Amino acid sequence: MLTLTLFRHAKSSWNSDANTDHDRPLNARGQRDAPRMGEALKQRGPVVDRCLVSTARRTLETCDALKAAGLITQEAVCTYDELYLANPDTLMDVIQTDFISQAKPPTHVLVLAHNPGLEILADTLSGFQTGAMPTAAAAQFQIDADDFAVVNTANSSLAFFLTPKSL
Repeated sequence: MLTLTLFRHAKSSWNSDANTDHDRPLNARGQRDAPRMGEALKQRGPVVDRCLVSTARRTLETCDALKAAGLITQEAVCTYDELYLANPDTLMDVIQTDFISQAKPPTHVLVLAHNPGLEILADTLSGFQTGAMPTAAAAQFQIDADDFAVVNTANSSLAFFLTPKSL
């Protein structure tokens, strides 16, 4: 049994001095929500042994907050340019490629990325149970398989869907 957690970055600032969308930082709400969500996920378990993160500033800052909350370790983190604004197929490609590249394959992968790709993937894997995925939302799935290469709607079940407002 595997676990896959899809986590949308926390709220970012549109009023920053960032030159590009890729460089936008978290705003005050994002800085508040990310560690709260990290604590909530940590309490629900299982331990995250691999965290795949977009290279955007807002995802990296969210990742730092999740590390500070004790949800993930620095050793578990791997950044991927391909996760920046990735579509669902690209998200799954990165998950599967990363999985097979590991000497000790992970059992719980957390993907920290962006909408609309995350929302579409979560909605698809859950059989349209998750719906809108606001900032700092997390959808966790139990995968009835021993390889992330075979993740699909038939072997994925939604364990829970959390948002900062639901805490």
